[in-house]
Amino acid sequence: IEVTSVSPIATPRPSVTLGPTATKGPPATPAASIAYTTTDQTFTIRIPSNWLADNVQRQIVSSPAQELSYVVFSAPGKAPQPAIRIFYDWKASGEIDNDNAWQQAYALASLLFKVCPITLTTGASIEIGGETGKYIGYLDSCNVQGELIGLVHHGLNVGMLIEAPQPFWDQWRPILRDIVSSIRFEK
Repeated sequence: IEVTSVSPIATPRPSVTLGPTATKGPPATPAASIAYTTTDQTFTIRIPSNWLADNVQRQIVSSPAQELSYVVFSAPGKAPQPAIRIFYDWKASGEIDNDNAWQQAYALASLLFKVCPITLTTGASIEIGGETGKYIGYLDSCNVQGELIGLVHHGLNVGMLIEAPQPFWDQWRPILRDIVSSIRFEK
């Protein structure tokens, strides 16, 4: 039956608008990617053309010498959506290298970015931008799953959070990893 008149009372039917946790696939395919360069020219990354990007500098403590630069890439739509946060150029407390950078990146992410407590899972080595860093998986209490990646490139400390709503993590993980693997450091 086809309805041709408009009624003030809504008729129940399937919604064509997906909710924030109903993300089933990438909002843009790799073919629709664009190159994004940070405002300070530190790195270039290929992101889906319909993703949002925000380049920020944030003070870590009460001293201007303790600033952290970061960029956030996120799929369009109401949160939670798949996202990537890359933070870099922070002063390390102690020696930092590609084996332990994830630990300091974890401390910063817990302090500055994650609002829900996280549980760490498993990790391993990963290659990003010509550097072999380490990643550790996590699940937070807001039902977001992801990986935290840490590495050092020519003395530049780099941390990354890649994450998606937990029910869709397995589908998004390879897509998010492909995006971060496109990083090319300019400095």
